[in-house]
Amino acid sequence: MAYTKMLHVGIDLGTSRSVIAADNGVRTFVSSYVGFPKDAVS
Repeated sequence: MAYTKMLHVGIDLGTSRSVIAADNGVRTFVSSYVGFPKDAVS
């Protein structure tokens, strides 16, 4: 059986900034965009 390494990634969705983090210690901040639906059905 071949050994495979698994990488876990998590995403924290914020209103102005979101964070993407991995279990290897890498963390990236990205801007978030908040939108509103055009009608009540959406």
